[in-house]
Amino acid sequence: MPLSRTLFISDLHLCEQQPRTFEVWRDYLASTPAQALFILGDLFEVWIGDDVLDHPLGSWEQGCVAALARAAERLELFWIPGNRDFLTGEAFAKRCGAVRLDDPCQLLLPSETCLLSHGDALCVDDLPYQAFRSQVRHSDWQQRFLAQPLPTRRDQAVEVEQFGDVERRRLLREQGPEALDNLEEPLYPPQLERVFARTLGVPLFQEQVMQLAVDAASYTPARPL
Repeated sequence: MPLSRTLFISDLHLCEQQPRTFEVWRDYLASTPAQALFILGDLFEVWIGDDVLDHPLGSWEQGCVAALARAAERLELFWIPGNRDFLTGEAFAKRCGAVRLDDPCQLLLPSETCLLSHGDALCVDDLPYQAFRSQVRHSDWQQRFLAQPLPTRRDQAVEVEQFGDVERRRLLREQGPEALDNLEEPLYPPQLERVFARTLGVPLFQEQVMQLAVDAASYTPARPL
């Protein structure tokens, strides 16, 4: 396929709390001249299971899949899950008309060969993340997580997304820890400072969420989030 008609996107992190981003993405899908679209992971900020597509709580996710399905009627759609939406499965791919690809995989173009990957598996020096990745990609862990009621999974996702104060996290990212010296209240309880220290107060990695569950909610590794 011509590279000029092939579109690659990743890490849009769509979520219900940012409707304008969703609208721009939806409108672009409806108007892009691309003949093929490769989504290379983390289209969604979080995905709590394909059963959300048949649940009353899943109207936003259902709207996203409907937009993808409309696009798939006129272009080829390919999908690689990311480290946020790794629970997208065969039902998701079938509903939106996407072909799920292995991560990594090769794309053969007329003039070159491209390696496609979300890329988180390449972070080999981040040993805690790789250990977490191996855990949550295992079928046993996923079965335990998905066995929970969908409202429970939804609540957990909302708690993760809303954890922490947005303005304080902005100060920490932009100005460093010294910007928080004069705050009347600490950014996090002391027992959680170590969880978010390396990412400046922003929960970026799933192992941080796992550790948060252990430290703040007394979960154990044998008990799914």
